[in-house]
Amino acid sequence: MLEDIFSSFFNTTCGAVAKMRRKEIIKENIGAVTHTWSSQNSTHPVKDKEVSQKPDLVLLDDVEARWDTIKAVCELTSQLYTPTGTIGKTIDSKAYLLLRCQPWRRFVLLFSLTHEYRELQVHMYDHAGGVVTPSIHINSAPNYFLYILSSVIFGNLECISLKIRFFALLWTNNPHKLKCTVPWKEMGSDVEMSSSLEESLPQDPPQLEIPEDPLRRSFSDPIGRITVNDHTYNILEVIFSSQGLVGRGTVCYLARRDNEEYIIKDHWVLGGKDVVLNEVRMLREMQGVHGVPELVEYWLVEIAPNEVDETMNYRYKVLGSIKGTSRTHVCLVLKPRARPLHVFWTKLELVSALRDIVIGK
Repeated sequence: MLEDIFSSFFNTTCGAVAKMRRKEIIKENIGAVTHTWSSQNSTHPVKDKEVSQKPDLVLLDDVEARWDTIKAVCELTSQLYTPTGTIGKTIDSKAYLLLRCQPWRRFVLLFSLTHEYRELQVHMYDHAGGVVTPSIHINSAPNYFLYILSSVIFGNLECISLKIRFFALLWTNNPHKLKCTVPWKEMGSDVEMSSSLEESLPQDPPQLEIPEDPLRRSFSDPIGRITVNDHTYNILEVIFSSQGLVGRGTVCYLARRDNEEYIIKDHWVLGGKDVVLNEVRMLREMQGVHGVPELVEYWLVEIAPNEVDETMNYRYKVLGSIKGTSRTHVCLVLKPRARPLHVFWTKLELVSALRDIVIGK
């Protein structure tokens, strides 16, 4: 099949580079993880409950292809590339799936081989939208072609938005199948996976069937770690993850530090660093008001000292179509954690909560 030919071509080419430049690769990329291209899902959809998609080529470690393990995607077509054509829409769909299932990534990379499979385009998507490079013809610019393939395979994990200085997350849709892409020596030996969670629930009279209370579950092992300012929190659970391709990219985590639980809201706010703190100012003004979360700390996420993480950092120029769409990466740490209204234990508890809402308690 065509997909098998190109996966072999990509892997063979990178294998030849590794053989010729082994010392340079090891020297410049200590701890880097190499990946391989696979065509196995070109005929079988990647497992997903909502969307059925068959990527032509996927970049993987030695794990099963799922949308939370795929590092990059490459689509093949003999037609010319157009953003509004079939190939453009296909790339959009797969970018959405990658961002939906990997909420910790700042951006995702996808590739398309078009015009009789001789022209390469690199597509970059984040929560402000997407951009695409000019076409790179393998005959007229073979070195550029080779540089792109090599950087994805051998480059630092930051090249594909995986190894992030401030955000070392291990969460996956299937925690018991997790295989970490970050060296354990960087994560610390205290971060391990557990396939089961012990549960401790109070008992009502035996004739009542009491639903599980998520606040009473014992999270014995963290599933990741996140650093906010100078504090490191253990991630216990992903509470919420927004599903849109363009937007704030909000992810909320249940986290623990010093035996106390917090909610961490990780999101991308529209605007530069001078206009993104409206929510912080509001929470400070309402500090102490009953029912309003307490702001513990916040952070304009930095990718380097004094360099705030903004989506415009990943674009070489501002095009008319993306003007005014820049977003800034912000982390809020809040407490306490509450149970959603729909997980009430008894009818009395539900009615009491609704009454308190009406009277403004």
